Amino acid sequence: GDIEIEQRGAPGDLADELYALYRQQQSAAAVDSGPFDALSPKLFSAIANHKPHDTLLLVYRIKGELAGFSISLFNAHECIGKYMGFRQPLARQHKLYFVNWMHVVRFCLARGIPRLNAGQNSYKTKVMLGCHLERNWISFRHPDGGWNLLVKAGGKLARFDTLDAELSHLEQTVPDLYRPR
Repeated sequence: GDIEIEQRGAPGDLADELYALYRQQQSAAAVDSGPFDALSPKLFSAIANHKPHDTLLLVYRIKGELAGFSISLFNAHECIGKYMGFRQPLARQHKLYFVNWMHVVRFCLARGIPRLNAGQNSYKTKVMLGCHLERNWISFRHPDGGWNLLVKAGGKLARFDTLDAELSHLEQTVPDLYRPR
């Protein structure tokens, strides 16, 4: 009802506001990804400028107020949800995360894009929406043989699926959580 959805080619004059919403979203996240979420304020404009025909930028307003955005990258085979930011509690009150989800699904269906990669985090919500998870592997090696044995042992203890309580709970309670390869 009160939600206006704008599909833009680039952030333009909203670049700073979109970045602020992204930072607000990251600071409220249950999992802190630290430096992995430290993006340049110019990134969103750079993506749109370098990939103008492969970027879906959705901007959400509620009664004229900027309430959220999402940026997805796509090609004929896949759409990848990359970045989003929502003004809280306004976005939550209007269920913008789910409105965004449905809009991106409709976008994929209209273009015949067969695969939607919903990104990382918020596993419980994404599983509820019908997603399957895919296991990711990080390989590492220390050049010194002795240190490499220690790093390898530490890697077995510091697995993300054991450190993230939500993911660990889903693994125990949801059958067929992971998509077969």
